[in-house]
Amino acid sequence: MTDYDVENIILTMADIVIENRILRAENQRLREVEEDYHKSIFDKCRASEKASQNMLKAALIGIGTGKSDIELAKDMIEYL
Repeated sequence: MTDYDVENIILTMADIVIENRILRAENQRLREVEEDYHKSIFDKCRASEKASQNMLKAALIGIGTGKSDIELAKDMIEYL
């Protein structure tokens, strides 16, 4: 084995180490992106659920006060 072969092996190993560092950093960044994505989805689901609850409350209150279907529909459209 020549000096050139040894140098080539060492440089190849150094390239592998550098590539591994880059991949670890990218994996960490992607984990953070995934966490943000899941949080965004959960927040949107909560907001949608809250809006549905509010619309149901408005409809029930409207029915309880004796509003007609057309009046209830107008109120729901205005609410949205």
